[in-house]
Parts: sequence; structure tokens; C-alpha cells
Amino acid sequence: MYFSKIPLGDSSLENELTSMRSFLGLNTFNYETFPGNTIINNVALDFFPAEYENQEIDYSSRFGNNTDASFTIASILEVEDGLFEIEGNFSCKLYKFNEETEYKILENGQFKIKIHSNLEE
Repeated sequence: MYFSKIPLGDSSLENELTSMRSFLGLNTFNYETFPGNTIINNVALDFFPAEYENQEIDYSSRFGNNTDASFTIASILEVEDGLFEIEGNFSCKLYKFNEETEYKILENGQFKIKIHSNLEE
């Protein structure tokens, strides 16, 4: 799972935390497309099937159209400054790399992750 193109401004811990809190509080999210798009506040999901040990086959929400997809953050808990526990739901298509006609449909997916700021005071 990726969060990307979150506007930060100056590279400081305060700006990073403010930007992350704003991003997590959004009601709608955009699925990123590859190659990169210019839309801000993106999410993306990748999948590497276990039967391919060298990850030579991969699927990603970034490799095709996900205009009908959904991504919702249902719960945000800031455990400490810069450490967030996030839960939510998603539905999207994961397209095979270089093969937009082959995809997997993920419906009613759930996630529970922790993320931490990159910067320190």
C-alpha cells in the first residue's frame, strides 16, 4: 500500500505531520496511475504472487483504470506524535504489469496498518 503526492511544503517535521493529518482526514482518495500522474493525495496497492519467488510477476492498481474503485479510512489513532494506526476499506482492480487486459478484482478489502513520520526534530 502506498500513499503518495501528499503536499508537504518545507521539509520539516511540523509540515510533515500537518500534511499527514490532513491527508488521513480526507473523505475521498485518488488511485495513482503509472506512469505518475499529477493528481495529489494518491493511494496505490501492489500484489506480488507468492508462487513467483523473484517477484517477476506483479499486479498493481497503478497499471490501469481504477475510476470506479474506492478507498476509505475508517479509523485514525495517533499513538504518539508521528505514529498513526490506520484502519479502512478498499475495492479496486490490480492489473498485471504490461498487461492491462489481465487483472484481479479486490472487493471489500480491509487494512490495518501503522505509519510513522520520516523526519525527526
